[in-house]
Amino acid sequence: MAGVIIVNRGIPVVLGSVAAASTLSLTAAAPTSATTAPNIGRHCVIDLTGHRSMTCHASFQEAIAVASAGHIADAPDDPATAVRSRAFNARVNGLAQRSGTASALVTSIEYDGTQYSGPSIVFTHDKVCTASNLDIDDNLSALPAGWDNRISSFHGYSGCRPRHWEEKLFGGAFTEYQDARETMGIMDNQASSLSWT
Repeated sequence: MAGVIIVNRGIPVVLGSVAAASTLSLTAAAPTSATTAPNIGRHCVIDLTGHRSMTCHASFQEAIAVASAGHIADAPDDPATAVRSRAFNARVNGLAQRSGTASALVTSIEYDGTQYSGPSIVFTHDKVCTASNLDIDDNLSALPAGWDNRISSFHGYSGCRPRHWEEKLFGGAFTEYQDARETMGIMDNQASSLSWT
């Protein structure tokens, strides 16, 4: 599939070619003028199925509403409050039980700050992950511009456990497949690609 340019709130985002094994590379295009600031929003959503589009939103609540196809429109606006809420986590994990939520299952939420704080990027898919760590349910060969070397905490959903790789194309040091981490240790602000199992 050839690269596609999507304009999100006036900001062009270039989607790279999708290769076999669901590999993806995203990069933001350069601003069109000196007065255009590269603002991709505080809370982004990337759908790992189909066109693998990315949208960014001013609030965490809005990003979760988009990620859940409107099924969760009243999430707490503070990411740390949301992830610590049993009710919120149950609702996000419960999306797999709803009919008509294809491409609206949250696989993980990645955070700029430790303790699930700051800007976030939500990854969605149309299927739950398998229980085995021996297979890869999806992967992202390169984090999009603005998110490379930025992740400091994460929480997995829909049975998915993310692994964070130091280099693009799944190279270098990595975290183990885990449900969640409030801090990334030596991998803090080091992730350049992701895989989920």
